[in-house]
Amino acid sequence: MANSLNRVVLALLFALGLSGLARAQEPEVEPKAENGKKVALPWTAEEIKKAWKKGCTTKYKVVIKSARSEISEIRLHETTDVSDECYTVKTTYPDEDAPDAPVPASSEEVRWDHFERKMNYTDKNTTVRDEKVKVGAGEFECKVYTLTSSKDGNPTSHACYYIKDKPGHYAKIVYEQGHKDARETFVHELLELKPEPEAIAKTLDLPWTVAEFKKAWKQGTKTKFKVVKKSVDGEEVAFLIREVTSVYDDGYSVESTTCDKNGKAIPESVEDYGQSWDACGSPRTFTDKDTKISHEKTKVAAGEFECVVYTQSRSKNGDSSTTVLYFIKSKPGHYAKLTIDAESKGKKLSSVYELVELNEG
Repeated sequence: MANSLNRVVLALLFALGLSGLARAQEPEVEPKAENGKKVALPWTAEEIKKAWKKGCTTKYKVVIKSARSEISEIRLHETTDVSDECYTVKTTYPDEDAPDAPVPASSEEVRWDHFERKMNYTDKNTTVRDEKVKVGAGEFECKVYTLTSSKDGNPTSHACYYIKDKPGHYAKIVYEQGHKDARETFVHELLELKPEPEAIAKTLDLPWTVAEFKKAWKQGTKTKFKVVKKSVDGEEVAFLIREVTSVYDDGYSVESTTCDKNGKAIPESVEDYGQSWDACGSPRTFTDKDTKISHEKTKVAAGEFECVVYTQSRSKNGDSSTTVLYFIKSKPGHYAKLTIDAESKGKKLSSVYELVELNEG
């Protein structure tokens, strides 16, 4: 990861206009007449202003390469405010090698016409082409502007991949300077793009109320599940027994015991813990963004039950999981079956909890 010195280098790169950000008070930079006619961008400042909203976030990976070294940095941009003249961006620099470390941050105002003022494209120094570009955030149709120049015999090339249908956003920037033996390359790659703030997920109600759950569960309520877990290492079978040992106003206490495949209790597995009534016996929280609800008659070892089925799908950083809970309609706090199918780093895992016995106390 880039250290503080490297961050200074990156800051210098920003000054060249590569970050897509500029302070609102910066003066306009117009091409000189002898440098040719100014080349228009894929979108106008008004189109950017119309498209950008408070809560818009982008994530970039920035890599600087030279013959002697390579450094990289992750940069997160969040639009924290918008006005008629500009928008405010908060930039943070998380360290992926130390996720718990304090995250450096900065904030600045950006004029809507930043790109028009800052990027000095003319018909003499810039070529424009269409290209479909694949980056970490996905595949985008882009207008690629490549600006070339040379100063004191030092050639530079600056290619910006502007996303056609996303005003103000770019998929990638590649900046190169120097000759072959002393070439330096700066690359910005878009990893995530959320043009609008994510809608707040609404927590779904369970099939029963807290009052119904509290009324149904008593001291002595007991369940036994058969648990089958499968992975690349094979299959494991066990049994899980839970018994309510006490109830009180705010919740209840449970003793949990794991048994081997022959039903013999494993002494060291015994665990006592408390639960609040608010959880309604569910091991998970379900939302309208990740869960679908259906109805099904389900047959398990303990019998056949009319169930409300909650199917929850989640994915993060390439890992994914699908959890299915079969809540028994007529028995608040109880479920007939729980299945979990997950994939992590290319490895598949599955677990099935099947209700074998149910004693309602």
